[in-house]
Amino acid sequence: MVRRILLIAFALVLASYVIWGRVEAHRLSNAVAVIAARGEPVTFDGNPPAPQTAEQRDAASLYAQAAELAYDRDIQENHRASRLDLDAPGGTEIPFDEIRTNYRGDDRAFQLLDRATPMDFHGFEAAQREPREFGSPRLESGLIDLGSFACLRADLASIGGDAETAVAALVPCIRLERTLYVPQHRSTHGVRILGSLRIFFRHANPSDTALATLQRAFDVWPEEDTMRTTVFLDRARFIEMTAGQPFPGVGFSIARRVFHPMWLASARRALPTFDESIAIAREPWPDRWNAVEQRQRAFRQQFEQRARSGWLTRFTDPFAGLFTWDYMAIRWSASELAARRIAALAVSVERYRRAHDGAMPASIQAPEDPYSGRPLIVKQDADGYVIYGVDTDRKDDGGVIYGFGAAPPTRIGPQSPRDFGIHVPLKQRQANPGARP
Repeated sequence: MVRRILLIAFALVLASYVIWGRVEAHRLSNAVAVIAARGEPVTFDGNPPAPQTAEQRDAASLYAQAAELAYDRDIQENHRASRLDLDAPGGTEIPFDEIRTNYRGDDRAFQLLDRATPMDFHGFEAAQREPREFGSPRLESGLIDLGSFACLRADLASIGGDAETAVAALVPCIRLERTLYVPQHRSTHGVRILGSLRIFFRHANPSDTALATLQRAFDVWPEEDTMRTTVFLDRARFIEMTAGQPFPGVGFSIARRVFHPMWLASARRALPTFDESIAIAREPWPDRWNAVEQRQRAFRQQFEQRARSGWLTRFTDPFAGLFTWDYMAIRWSASELAARRIAALAVSVERYRRAHDGAMPASIQAPEDPYSGRPLIVKQDADGYVIYGVDTDRKDDGGVIYGFGAAPPTRIGPQSPRDFGIHVPLKQRQANPGARP
């Protein structure tokens, strides 16, 4: 009799647990449905644009083929092209002659890229965005690799003093930005383009026609604040993660089954965290940076408190104190916007200066610096002028430029005084004709 009562009690508890799991699954599903009803993505691929016309489909095909070739080659070379800064102090990791030989301008991937560049483009087909690696389409990685190769082609022409060829190579690099969907990749490529422009102005002496061509290319570079997009995609990745096993390991696999209703409830409670990030992304830049820094401090405190909690709490409420990517989302958005604005302003100033016997404009209407919320800084020095934003430390360090193509005389690290921008010399360095691709 006792045994029978125990079996009935166990069955009732098990049934209640299953019902609880279904209720929590329904509540989480409703929360996700509300997000989808607002037109916001609930899968990482979201709703990226797709080609609508024959020309757009041809452009997508050419870009996808070029990206696949670049991806395979970059894997073979251990991502070397992205590291080859031709103006790096101390030289490059392989001899210059070898760079010139290995990265020829007539490469098949470049031919495909150049054919796609002037065409109308409106995204990729869904099949072209497969397969996925680490949650992102491999196509995106290939496009970033293609950008590294294409910018290197432009750098070789710039070093050789061939301004016309350098511009012809830079335009496909700039236009490639329109193919990138993930904000992190857009930021990476945008900063790389700015690096190539630094090398271009240091070595080449372009005509006004060449500068006008560059200006038109920068004019069609999308001016988009991607911070909110990053949060949307981060949340979509989180939603996808909750549908599977969010953490690796046998222990978490067992815990997911044992504590399934609790995990669903934990995921549902974590979703509003992203709403706070989305609200921050609507703030003006200075307020946005302050809010992100404040959230980072709060997250660190939550992390320390959670580290002191017992293993049972971590298994039953795994998403408590969820960390969102505000810290990186704001950086990716700011760096892409700053790179585009600085590059476009530099080309505009150079067109004016070369048309007025080298004189700088009496006044410059500089666009907003996303790091400070104030206009970008334009400052002359003995060798030329610098256009810059104050970078992530949000301090004006006088135009200390770092990064790809900056050629700083000393190493500039994350804690060093630094600014984000470009230095344009008044006199170009002597060309190296042997560098032309």
